[in-house]
Amino acid sequence: MINTCSILVSLSITRETVMSNEPHVIGRYINGISINGLEFVLDKEDGDVRVFPNKEDAMEFLIQSGMTGEELDNLDKYGMEVDPAWVHLDGYNN
Repeated sequence: MINTCSILVSLSITRETVMSNEPHVIGRYINGISINGLEFVLDKEDGDVRVFPNKEDAMEFLIQSGMTGEELDNLDKYGMEVDPAWVHLDGYNN
């Protein structure tokens, strides 16, 4: 008999691993209100949304910007998200 729980856990870990290696963006809710949508970290050079090569680089940027480990573990509490770029950017392909 196949253990369904271990298959689901395996699929979930694999999906998270794949998603963490995709290009990511950092956003926060405008005025801290989720129905307002997100505003994103911008690239200094051209003013476009900054797309990080992966989730780890996006999180490192937040650390370099002064966020603590506790804050990183509770991004939703601060109205922030670190998501794959394709989730928020129309027409974005990795």
